[in-house]
Amino acid sequence: MKEPDRINHMPIDNLKYFLNSKILMNYGFENILIFVNPQKINFKEIDNLSNFEQKKYSVNLERIIDDEKFTESKGLEGFVEIQVKLEDINTVKKI
Repeated sequence: MKEPDRINHMPIDNLKYFLNSKILMNYGFENILIFVNPQKINFKEIDNLSNFEQKKYSVNLERIIDDEKFTESKGLEGFVEIQVKLEDINTVKKI
């Protein structure tokens, strides 16, 4: 995995800053709580794509449905997997 490039910011960099973290993300018309699990994202493949190709690429993220259950089970329960295009990941805030 390449380090996030702050000068030539690529779409995948929005997630690289928050690996193994819970983040609040604007998705459509709602804010959703997700966990960025680096084991479910193919960074080697994504890093070789152009900016346009990265925007169209979909990644698997863990949408946290029950935060208490997710925390107690150490990330094994309380979530559903969702696919999100990198271009749809706009505003994120670490929780």
